[in-house]
Parts: sequence; structure tokens; C-alpha cells
Amino acid sequence: MKIARHKELLEVQNKLHSDPTNITLISKEKSSTETYRMANDNFLSFLHQTAKVHWLEKGDENSKLFHQSIKQRRKHNAIHSIQNANGAWVTTPDKVQDAFLYFYNSLFCSQMTNRTSIDPIIMDSGARLTDEHRTLLHYDFSVDDVKRVLDAIPSNKALELDGYNSHFFKAAWDTIKHDVHAAVAEFFRTGKMLKEINVTSITLVPKVSVPATVGDFRPIACCSVLYKCISKLLCERLGAVLPDIISQNQRAFVAGRSILHNVLICHDIIKMYIKSQVQPNCFLKLDLQKAYDTVE
Repeated sequence: MKIARHKELLEVQNKLHSDPTNITLISKEKSSTETYRMANDNFLSFLHQTAKVHWLEKGDENSKLFHQSIKQRRKHNAIHSIQNANGAWVTTPDKVQDAFLYFYNSLFCSQMTNRTSIDPIIMDSGARLTDEHRTLLHYDFSVDDVKRVLDAIPSNKALELDGYNSHFFKAAWDTIKHDVHAAVAEFFRTGKMLKEINVTSITLVPKVSVPATVGDFRPIACCSVLYKCISKLLCERLGAVLPDIISQNQRAFVAGRSILHNVLICHDIIKMYIKSQVQPNCFLKLDLQKAYDTVE
């Protein structure tokens, strides 16, 4: 169909070259162009659907198609050049690496040499944990608690640095459950974590189609399954007491609250500020990326 429409379009265009003022040929050329465009779109859609079917059949096998797709993805994800902090393009692997290291060292590392101690008066005037809160926080985690947070981790996540994802832990749970629970309980009892568990692989995901600077990449941390289980248990346990001790002004990252509430308040404040009878005021815009990624 596509080839026939293309031949028809070429024939009309050749005739139009010989008689460019022919109204009938001009109109026919427009209709033939539109017909060919629709046929081409349908053909591309067919190829796209065929590729999906082919991938479903052969994509998970140790086949030529699988290895070609892996090579193509690696080639697409490779970072051959980047703009450094000075705006200069660097193309050698060591210079590209230095550009990323400099960016994230500046972003995640603290520049403070001396830290101000916490004012005890302010701490004493704030909210305190109740006896009920303390009892809840000191309650030991059971094997079922660890299994519950493990089941909440998707099974199809990428392999961690140790070569295992959550699917392995779920499939072998009857065999390893006591060892996994012992490792988790050891952390909560001693407050110490092995470096082999507290290790993270950083994967860079482009934010835009053509990234040019280091800031155009989003870092994704790939943590070990044990680390994820421990962090989920911590979040679950702390989430039960945080709403009672954190001010209502903090709306984000607290269970039962929504950041949208502060957005609505901000809208009301702006409406009030634009009124003529209100005294002059100003707004302060913060770098949300810096505020989110670092605590300085």
C-alpha cells in the first residue's frame, strides 16, 4: 500500500513539473501527498507493533536480538562528552568522569567547617515523645515485618551490586528468612551496618533528550535489598510518630498531610499581597534542587 501510494505521488509530481500551472494536477498532488502520509504512518505503526510482538517472543531469550538490543542501549546511554563547570566541552573519559565527580562533590558534600550546636532551650520547648511513642519505637521487628516490607519491593527491579534483587529473596524466603531477619535485627540492636550492605550504585538517567551538562542527568540510587528493607522498616516505624511531633507547617513527607495545602496558602498570600492597602512585601525563591539534595 505504501509503495503504491508513493508511486502515485511521484507520477503526479512528474506531470506537475511539466505543467506547473495545471489546477487539476496541483489539487491531485495535495491529495496524493496526504494519502501517502497516512499510508506511511500506518506502515510505521505496523512496524512498531510487529517489533513489540517480536520482542515479546525473542526479547527474554539468549538470542541475537537480545544482545543487539543490549549493545544498542549501552551505546545510547554512554556519555562520550559533557560540559564541565566552566562551560567547556570535555571528550576524554577521565575528563568526563572528573566533571561528574566535581558536580556531585559540590552538591552532596558540606562546605561547613564548624557547626552551630543545637539550642537546648528550643529543643525543650518543642514536641516530645510520649511513653506510648517510646514503646512503639523500641518494639522489635519480627520475621513477618521483614517479609511485609520485602513484598512491597517490586520483583523486577535491576540487580544490585551483590547480584541479587528482591525476586531472589522472595523465591528463597523459606530458606533465608531467619538469616535476613538476623541481619536486620543486628542493625537495629547495634546501630551499625556493614559496608557491603550500605553500598549504593548511582545510575544517571537523562532528564532531557539531548543532555549537555551534568545537571541534565538525574541520579538514581540502586541500593541493596537488605538496605531497602531496613529503610522501609525505619520509615514505617517513624511514620507512626512523626505526625505528632512535627509542626503542622511541614506538610510534605509526613503521613496524612499534603504539600498542596502549603501551595494553596501561598496562593492566598499572593492574592493578599497584590492588594493596594497591604504594606510592601517580598517573596524569596529557593533553589529547590539544592534544598532537597543537601541539608546545610
